[in-house]
Amino acid sequence: MKYLCLAYGDEKDWHQLSKAEQDKLLEQDEVLRQRGDLVAVVDQSATTVRAWDGVPETSEGGFAESRVPLAGFAIIDAPDLERAIELVADTPCARAKGAVELRPIDQINDQGTHAAGVLVREPPDSTEPTPLITEQHRRLDAFIGTWTVVGENKSAAPNAPDTPVTGEESYVWLPGRFFLLGRWDHRFGDDRHIGINIIRYDPTTGQYSSYNVDNLGFARTYRVTEGDGVWAFTGDRERATWTLGADGKTMTIDWEVSGDGETWAPLCHLDATRQA
Repeated sequence: MKYLCLAYGDEKDWHQLSKAEQDKLLEQDEVLRQRGDLVAVVDQSATTVRAWDGVPETSEGGFAESRVPLAGFAIIDAPDLERAIELVADTPCARAKGAVELRPIDQINDQGTHAAGVLVREPPDSTEPTPLITEQHRRLDAFIGTWTVVGENKSAAPNAPDTPVTGEESYVWLPGRFFLLGRWDHRFGDDRHIGINIIRYDPTTGQYSSYNVDNLGFARTYRVTEGDGVWAFTGDRERATWTLGADGKTMTIDWEVSGDGETWAPLCHLDATRQA
């Protein structure tokens, strides 16, 4: 466990001590540093940032003399003070009648058995592993082809609720067979829902995902999981279950929608049949 220490003291009181007294007190700092217990030393200079009206205003010095309570702390990485001000100007404390106090970290301790390497940014690996086709990629073959779709919008559908749906969906591999390209064209009443999606598998995380865009102006990213022919697409506002038939020629698709991410209502049900 690491602790942030906010040390308060007046420099004039320090200078009233004798050299021997100062040296004795500094010995403890050196003990902490050599053991690696001291992670970093923060510079005494400080810049306070306020952006109550959306425009950053800065002042020299800290904010500790204010009656506003300390809300928390963070460590950010920025090339200079100007960029650091830009990064914190839109944070809640800077905007909501508070302030953010910026203090540059003067020293990172690299001594002792518990050296603070956790704060040191490692240089990026100059080599990127070559992507390889895996069994997880090949599982997406189950969607390849053109599917005829029939079904209905449910009462929670924002457009044409309780209306029959017809249309097509198709899936092909992009060259290289790493990404699956899907297209859909659904018709309900006088409306159409048209879009494309890219389904991918990431070997570094072991996860599937789908990125969808449509003619209504929405862009969604879904987390995708698979088990025994059932594929679950989960997003912040919608989720779906795609269930493949045992013969590989049929598929049922059930979408749900949520306004708060906790309560879900049926959005549409679709039955898909793979064309010969």
